[in-house]
Amino acid sequence: MNVFQFRERLVGECGQFTRSFTRIKTNDIATCVDTAYASQRYWPTPLVQVNSNFKSGHSVEELVGEGGHHPECARIFRASKSAASPGVSLRPFKHQEKAISFAQTVSSYVLTTGTGSVKSLAYFIPIVDAILKARVGELAPRTRAIFMCPMNALANSQLAELGKFLGGYGDHPPVTVGRYTDQEHDEERQRLAANRPDILLTNFMMLQLLMTRQDDKDKAVIRNARGLRFLVLDELHAYRGRQAADVALPVLRVRELTYTAHDLQHWAADLGYSGPYFAWDPDRRARLYGLTRDELRYTLDPADVMGGDYFSETFRVLKNNDISHFGEYRTRRLVHDAWDQLAAGGA
Repeated sequence: MNVFQFRERLVGECGQFTRSFTRIKTNDIATCVDTAYASQRYWPTPLVQVNSNFKSGHSVEELVGEGGHHPECARIFRASKSAASPGVSLRPFKHQEKAISFAQTVSSYVLTTGTGSVKSLAYFIPIVDAILKARVGELAPRTRAIFMCPMNALANSQLAELGKFLGGYGDHPPVTVGRYTDQEHDEERQRLAANRPDILLTNFMMLQLLMTRQDDKDKAVIRNARGLRFLVLDELHAYRGRQAADVALPVLRVRELTYTAHDLQHWAADLGYSGPYFAWDPDRRARLYGLTRDELRYTLDPADVMGGDYFSETFRVLKNNDISHFGEYRTRRLVHDAWDQLAAGGA
């Protein structure tokens, strides 16, 4: 298809359609209208875009042959796989290959490239490779990577993409993947808590809830990630205000909940912490999962902590209804009283 000829035909047909509703008999008006249409004033000029041509690197088979990757990666990362064909080995771009080498040296990195550059492959490969290597001689499964997505749509997309690579293994894939968002039913959450997926897909709000709610399933999912190796912030944006806090707080909690041994020192440093590792202490974890009283106050009514002119609100309708019916924010008082009773009882 010649795009320029297509554009001319499209403009011509649109012009005929828009002029078909009126028949102009006066010559001077017809001439004026013809001149306006001929000037192209009603049609945008052609927009020509050229996709970036990224430089190719080594194929996954070649990377495996060089001895740096687990042999199973050569079978997993193939394009056009089917029951009748093993497909062809993927060939990462140079920027992906460089990112993969960073990940293998336990170095954190930020990858910024244009749309269509398949950035996800730059962390799929090293994470799957690390999981395959860690599983050799280690029988107890655990979650080694968490993908923190800004929204469910991206988590769903990544789940489908990983499913393409890990398909063909039946009920025993070499790497397991689980999604824990607000889309899963209770049975699926129970399964994830019990079976410990190698890779956990979630969003930043659900990750925060996983680490703060006093739910046995949530706490089990986080316990499964003890000694976490990878934390992926997919589509990292320049967040501000409340959303920035929503993204930052889970990262800080993940750091403390997973930095439990000396060999994760580089991981902790990448997350901005240079102190000693956090010894595994169930009581400490129980406190970390929960909220402080000030955090609870902020959750119920930010103005109660930040002052009456604070811009953020949480339960506005509930607060206004309470004040209208009871003359006070009764729900806040009752929740605070319940919290104080639990604290006094050592809960």
